[in-house]
Amino acid sequence: MSYKSLPKEQQARFDPMITGFNPADMYAADHIRRVLQTFPGVFTGIGEFTIHKEFVSAKIPGEVASLENPALDRILDFAAEAGLLVILHNDIDIPFAKDVAKDAAEPAYLNQLKSVFHRHPRTTIIWAHMGLGRTVAPPKDHLAEIEAILRDPALPNVYVDISWTKSPNISSPVRRPQGLSPL
Repeated sequence: MSYKSLPKEQQARFDPMITGFNPADMYAADHIRRVLQTFPGVFTGIGEFTIHKEFVSAKIPGEVASLENPALDRILDFAAEAGLLVILHNDIDIPFAKDVAKDAAEPAYLNQLKSVFHRHPRTTIIWAHMGLGRTVAPPKDHLAEIEAILRDPALPNVYVDISWTKSPNISSPVRRPQGLSPL
């Protein structure tokens, strides 16, 4: 493993994460435990892994992942037990919600996601991309919902990742700002 061959000061610059498991598999937590036993002292967390993510979720073989699946609870419980942080990718709403579910009172997955956060108060969870994606636009009052989660005294374990961007249009060249030289 390349990571272990690095000097300690270089290892300290990385936070390796465990990926490549099916969050709908009841044995996923056991797999994560085996990875930690096989590579002790290497991994700091789990993820980014996907529950509801645009068109990715349907491509995972087997049972469709769900925020209400007991397998997810086992993973999150084990993460708390092992002291692993979790980067959870879960869209706040369905793709194209503004076109498809115009009359929906709230985003499709928001309440289920908040329920997951509340069920796992000992698990440090980073909600990837604040639930947004290429086809999942910010719903009405999105920032107010995020702020409410972050201010909730029962959820000091929940953080949000704000990194997300659309890929630049390949047909239009990306321009280098004036005065910036190439690497």
